Amino acid sequence: MCVNPEVSIVIPVKKLNKNMEECLKYCKLLEYDKFEIIVLPDNEEDTYPEGIRVIPTGNCGPSHKRDIALNYAKGEIIAFLDDDAYPVKNWLKNAVRYFEKEEIAAVGGPAVTPSSNSVLQKASGLVYSSFVC
Repeated sequence: MCVNPEVSIVIPVKKLNKNMEECLKYCKLLEYDKFEIIVLPDNEEDTYPEGIRVIPTGNCGPSHKRDIALNYAKGEIIAFLDDDAYPVKNWLKNAVRYFEKEEIAAVGGPAVTPSSNSVLQKASGLVYSSFVC
C-alpha cells in the first residue's frame, strides 16, 4: 500500500436528514488530504453539498448500499460511516497508518457519542464503549 492512500468514505442513507448534514459537516473537517465522500440515498431528490458523490440506489438496506458503493469507490481504502456518526478530525489519519502493514485488512474503532446527544443516547454510547461490548 502506498503512503497517504486515497480513502473512499461510504455513507448509506435513506434520504438527506439532519444527522446526515451534521455527518457531512464533520467529514469536511477531516485532517486528511486524499478522500472522497460517497453518499447512497434511495433517490436523488435532495441537494447535497458540493464535492459529495451521490449514487441513488433505490429502496435497499445499508449493507446492500455499501456493496453498491464498492463499484464506484476510487479509494485504495474504503471507510464505512453511518449518517448519524460524526468523525473526529484525525479519524482517517489515524486509521490509514494501520494499513501500512500488509497483514492488516480492516480497522474498527470506538463509536463516540456526540456531546449534543440526549442523556439516553449518551448512556447507550457508554454501554457500547465499555469492556462488556
